[in-house]
Amino acid sequence: GLTHELNRKRMEFQILRELPTDTVPDQNSYFILIASDLQWVTTAVMHCNSLKIHPIILSCQPRRPISGLYSYVTSDIPQSMRYLLSYLSKQGKHRPALYGINPASLPNLACKESFVEAAEYPDANQHVYYNDGSLKSCFEAFYPNISSYDCVICANDYAAVSLIRNLNLQQFSPKQLLIVSYGGPLLSAHFPAGLLSISMCYEEFGKAA
Repeated sequence: GLTHELNRKRMEFQILRELPTDTVPDQNSYFILIASDLQWVTTAVMHCNSLKIHPIILSCQPRRPISGLYSYVTSDIPQSMRYLLSYLSKQGKHRPALYGINPASLPNLACKESFVEAAEYPDANQHVYYNDGSLKSCFEAFYPNISSYDCVICANDYAAVSLIRNLNLQQFSPKQLLIVSYGGPLLSAHFPAGLLSISMCYEEFGKAA
């Protein structure tokens, strides 16, 4: 998305693996930070400001307060979750589970917070299943409660594919559940039909930046 837009506009750019050690060459230059770790972003903003650089933060999580001078471009995860739950409801699916949430991932936590706020449960936290270092243990926590759900929202395609494979091992047809992959790599494009995958429009993301 971003590099495509830069190439389309014939703008020169450089990809840095580390933070700069000097100020940007001129006032027409821009510095874009791409990261999901809040602590690292905070440190990076402070470092950039010390070099009189006003960075643009590109993130897939809701804006969080950070000390310093910066601009912020983000996707609207809460709105996308509300849209997804509305779509599932129109398909007759009213009992969703959220599966494969990595508690160390800020985008995943933003997804979880949006689900808890938007899902029509008295306590939606009870219907969130975590990938705390192991998708296998996530499945083991989820499977005893599988009859409670008619659809599953997976944190990414890796979690969705893992879920389908584990269901097959239990001789449980994945077709009995509507499985949705929320963002992430497009593994589902190479997987059997029955897995619905949604992702962010990276082209629009790049244009906004």
